[in-house]
Amino acid sequence: MNNLAEDLVLIVDDNANNLQVLFKTLAVIDAKILVAKGGVQALTTIEKVKPSLILLDIMMPDKDGYEVCAELKENDETKDIPIIFLSALGQVQDKVKGLNLGAVDFITKPFQAEEVVSRVKTQLRLKRLTESLKNKNALLEEELKRIQYLGEEAKKELSGPLLGSSDALISLKEKIEHSGVIAKPLMLLSKPGCGESAIAREIHQASKYKDRAFVHLNCTELYQSHSGLLQSDNELIEKFSLAQGGCIYFEQINKLPVAKQEDIISYVQAHWSSGGKEDGLVIFHANRDYDPNDIHPAVLDYLCENTIQIPRLHERLADIAEIAKFYMKKYAQKLSKTIDTLSEESIRSLEQYTWPGDVNELENVIEREVFKCELNILEINKQSLGGQQTIGAYQLDSLLGEGGMGEVWRGMHQLLARPAAIKLIKNLDSKILSKDNLTQRFHREARSTANLQSPHTVTLYDYGVSDLGEFYYVMELLEGLSLGELINQFGPLQPSRALYLMKQACRSLAEAHDMGMVHRDIKPDNLFIAKLGAEYDFLKILDFGIVSNSQEEDIDLTAGQPIGTPSFMAPETAMGKELSGLADIYSLACTFYVALSGEHVFDAPTPMAVMLKHIQDEPVNIRDVAKFDTPKGFADVLMSCMSKEPADRPQSALDLYNKLDELEDEWTCQTAQDWWVSHVDLKQNEEYSQAMSDDFKTMVID
Repeated sequence: MNNLAEDLVLIVDDNANNLQVLFKTLAVIDAKILVAKGGVQALTTIEKVKPSLILLDIMMPDKDGYEVCAELKENDETKDIPIIFLSALGQVQDKVKGLNLGAVDFITKPFQAEEVVSRVKTQLRLKRLTESLKNKNALLEEELKRIQYLGEEAKKELSGPLLGSSDALISLKEKIEHSGVIAKPLMLLSKPGCGESAIAREIHQASKYKDRAFVHLNCTELYQSHSGLLQSDNELIEKFSLAQGGCIYFEQINKLPVAKQEDIISYVQAHWSSGGKEDGLVIFHANRDYDPNDIHPAVLDYLCENTIQIPRLHERLADIAEIAKFYMKKYAQKLSKTIDTLSEESIRSLEQYTWPGDVNELENVIEREVFKCELNILEINKQSLGGQQTIGAYQLDSLLGEGGMGEVWRGMHQLLARPAAIKLIKNLDSKILSKDNLTQRFHREARSTANLQSPHTVTLYDYGVSDLGEFYYVMELLEGLSLGELINQFGPLQPSRALYLMKQACRSLAEAHDMGMVHRDIKPDNLFIAKLGAEYDFLKILDFGIVSNSQEEDIDLTAGQPIGTPSFMAPETAMGKELSGLADIYSLACTFYVALSGEHVFDAPTPMAVMLKHIQDEPVNIRDVAKFDTPKGFADVLMSCMSKEPADRPQSALDLYNKLDELEDEWTCQTAQDWWVSHVDLKQNEEYSQAMSDDFKTMVID
């Protein structure tokens, strides 16, 4: 874009007096002025320098202005230079002729100085704006090309589930194409892991909204507060805005409380509908066997029965070979291995397996076997399928879930027949520590965690490094649900129950802090409310695998990852200061603030803004926001734990426990048992096992 000081104005006239008058007149503008006496000289000058604007006389003896203008407009290098005709001719047809040739304006002689200056300034300003817009458009075109390239690469990366030629897949593709054409809100129904995300993206690509953003929201990770979803979650509203005119995809909508589903539908209808037409594509996904009570009627009404049932992998066996080869090439390339083919015997084994984990499980199997493969042909034996994979002494039965840090499997000890949860840690950042140092650090942290004896800390059975080079923890498999799930499903807690649970958390933290260990990520999803034998409301703290040992260097397995969760982060943590157990006490108070009120201590549009509020702002007293009347003593202790200065908080978890223990505690083991029997009734709930595993995977995957 040209600056005003760089503007160049060329005056063309065969009359020396006119040139002198115009030169002096335009001296007041901040531009360089050149003159040419006649049309031929003008063309020679323009060939050497490209002016920003040309003032062109019409009646000239060597070559008139019309001819000069016509030549300039036929040349690609000069056609965009604006031209103002100068002439004593005042006939309308003369002006029309000039404008038809491409002139932008017409000044009639004799000249009025103010008029000339005004018209020249206007045209220079328009020229700069045009050039600026042209440059911006060029940048946008380059950015669009880049985004389209990345989109194509992402599409290739996700295309595995849609490969094959089975009848089930052909029918599915027809439904995808039809759904894209009609571009109506719809529901995808499937077992998790059937390629639902890839299918949602394919529908978006087949729609008229394909050139705008595709925004993916996993409902198991959405806002945990019991308060209004859209009124306080600005980040979610920003995602709605980003998806406007494109596509927004809600995965596992049945995992979101029904009240919040209604909020989403109300928001979409209020902000995405115009004259009965949707300003974008809305796609929901739910488990194909969801409980009808898990979906709000407003969602079903909004969809108008527009659903797609996604076939499971065992329903499209003819596609398995092609999908497997796709993942074989993908991971061979990532691991820099030369693997030419998949053996026929391996394909038969894959086709004979039932694939309870669907496409996701197939991808995991191929990735694991490619890692181990040393030949140019990939062999997969039956021992690698059907839960035969082993980690240490544990046989993996089924994948419970996966997240940014890895996977969680349900497993069984091969000799003791003891069930367990096995957490495989992947995607570690080796830029800060070498592989050897990471391994050394992992073993040191695991040994520290294994030394924790409190019954309120999740038990670590085993740890090690798998054949794939992945770190793993083997933990007790718990029955129950997280504090976050408890709040989501049943609302804020009674103060007596919150007190009962908080005291148990203090017992776990007291032991860890005495050993110099800081958890750093205390939050509702890391507090598990379990049923242990005949005991109910037995609290366990999870994820001590990311602890910091204050007696050692603060380099850990989560290097490169945010330490903690912004909504529960102590001020000193947010400021990057040295941590102590007092940071956990602050986070614990924030956690039970949510448990009592259903609201975060602070809300803000971005995680950084939330952290800043923890550093600067004072929280609203819990007694003013709690759902139930909170005793002043309990409220005072809780608020003191959220003091900005660590020295103003209870000085240890044991100190906090003693302060809480002095308060009246009306929640007992019997009260807890009565609540569980009336609300959950684990013994009689036939679907409990699956529900428990879903809750547990939400808890353990961070």
